[in-house]
Amino acid sequence: MKKPQDTRVPIPLTAEENQKLQQFADDEYRSKQSMAGIIYRLGMKTYLNSREINHQGQ
Repeated sequence: MKKPQDTRVPIPLTAEENQKLQQFADDEYRSKQSMAGIIYRLGMKTYLNSREINHQGQ
């Protein structure tokens, strides 16, 4: 069965709308990078603490 062709036409953005969209994308990227950094640091802290606890037990 053939897929129906998409007949939608993109509406061009104004310079202001384009700038807002780009700012939103940049903010989202920074937020993801920040969250990844936080998760990484928490993971490293947990890992190092667990090694320290295990090492003290020996």
